[in-house]
Amino acid sequence: GSTYTNISDWGIKVNNTEGLVLEECGVARAHNGGLLVNNSNIVLNRKFFAGRNYQADSTAARYSTESCGIKALNSTITLSSNDAFSTGKDAVFACYQHHYGIELRNSTIDGGSTGTELKTCYNMSAGIRMRNSNIEMDGVLDVYSNRVGIDSIDSGLTFDRFICQYNKEAGIKARNSHIYYG
Repeated sequence: GSTYTNISDWGIKVNNTEGLVLEECGVARAHNGGLLVNNSNIVLNRKFFAGRNYQADSTAARYSTESCGIKALNSTITLSSNDAFSTGKDAVFACYQHHYGIELRNSTIDGGSTGTELKTCYNMSAGIRMRNSNIEMDGVLDVYSNRVGIDSIDSGLTFDRFICQYNKEAGIKARNSHIYYG
């Protein structure tokens, strides 16, 4: 057998940046998570996948760190797509098998279109954890098979369509938050 250890703490780190476009990116097997966005405004274009980012060595439990697929601090992440060069599903953004799929603190996820899908699944604590943040997107917000689908405090969610199923404890835990869909 072989032994695997993580090489990097985050797959992609963005600090104090305006206007960066990340297109068709994916991150797996980083120690803390897939994408860390700090004090920045960026665009995720067409696709982003983060999966199985957590400490990986023989001495640690699988989810011993609070890993995230996407972690945004004081930032805005805009979801975008370009149908001109696409085949199949063009605007899928997914985070799976972390402690938190997406963690937002004083941040916003916006943008999207009719075909956009933002998915979080198989996360140990919450698919989405929000604190003083907003998700204002066009498209589908799909949270399934997490311990809690969405854990929201002092935050807002606005989306066209919502799929929330098979979460272990709750689909939505919202405190002092507003949710609009339809």
